[in-house]
Amino acid sequence: MKNSIILVDDNKINDGLVLYAIKIIYIKTEDYKNRKQMMINDSNSSKDVSNSSKGSSLLWTSPAIYNLCTAFSILEHSNETILTSSRLMALTLMLMQVLKPGDHGLIVDSVYYPMKEYCKTVLSGLNINIDFFDSRNEFNFKTLFRTNTKLVHLESPCSDTTEIQNIYGICKYVKNRSTKCIISMDNSWATPLIYKPLLHGVDISICNLNKHLTEWLNTDITSISTTRTVSYLFTKFKNLVDLTCNNFDVNTVLNNLRSSIIRIWQNQNSIIKLCEYLYAMRYLCHVFCPALPSSLDHELWKKAYKLQNNIISFRLNKGSIEKHERFVANLRDFKTKLCDSNTSTASVFVVKDRRFESEQNYPVIRLQIGSENVDHLMNDLNLAFLTIR
Repeated sequence: MKNSIILVDDNKINDGLVLYAIKIIYIKTEDYKNRKQMMINDSNSSKDVSNSSKGSSLLWTSPAIYNLCTAFSILEHSNETILTSSRLMALTLMLMQVLKPGDHGLIVDSVYYPMKEYCKTVLSGLNINIDFFDSRNEFNFKTLFRTNTKLVHLESPCSDTTEIQNIYGICKYVKNRSTKCIISMDNSWATPLIYKPLLHGVDISICNLNKHLTEWLNTDITSISTTRTVSYLFTKFKNLVDLTCNNFDVNTVLNNLRSSIIRIWQNQNSIIKLCEYLYAMRYLCHVFCPALPSSLDHELWKKAYKLQNNIISFRLNKGSIEKHERFVANLRDFKTKLCDSNTSTASVFVVKDRRFESEQNYPVIRLQIGSENVDHLMNDLNLAFLTIR
């Protein structure tokens, strides 16, 4: 395997959008082993026993994981990146490392639902107080912020309904109010290919890599990237984290980094065209897409994101779960199982327990767009709409 490095080159496009052309090359396995052995020898020579045990654990880190962590540290502009086996594991690990009994945390109400359940069932029993705030109500956020607030957690775009928060504005306010409050963000739906939270004031960026970068259903990798000031929180834990995937899956993600941003850019016009088509359909109650001018979050999206990811969500007029499932079952070009990165998928999700929504629980159809002909996809959607009139 060729000895190499990871290079990042910025190239500006006509409208000012910056694409990151990433050249991924691998470190030699023998060089990696020699480097690890030197670290172990240094730690063994130290009088600190904890350093020795830490050095010995480094033997279990594979070159593939090392390369992927390095690549994401560069993408995120972070001090350090560690990998976990799932999105929920990364989120719960972050919560347990940042919050202690008696602390208070503020989490956006539109957050990933399993995380909300974890806060209500586990953290409440540990005397850790969590409040959820409305992402579109600045006054609500400011009134909930306390002197003992140690964490503000954001998710933008949020799961299923793609709300976007003013990340820079929230971070600026928090830093002015408290020097001890840490800001984390779940960036799984945009990934650092589109948005880089650490450059806008966030301290911890979490990203589920299988949203854009993996091809297999059984692969689930999530990264935790941190700034220099909070990296110490994960020092004791990082060498204990093990991945349930093999080196082939890790290298697949690493290789896909080179083409993912280009695919997102090339599919941009098709995704916008599909969103506009859905927005005009009389069968729909709402289309969740910040790239549409009609969206409440369009200005924030245009200012900070500029690119739309390959996820589109919408609700049917008559919102029973059975009707949404029947609609998905009638799709033909959209598949219900992910076979490869170029296959579109359609799924039904239920938006649960949103305090600031007029309707508490409602079904949402989520489409994941591949590189198919957009006219074929629109025809497929139209035929499915006819079956549920």
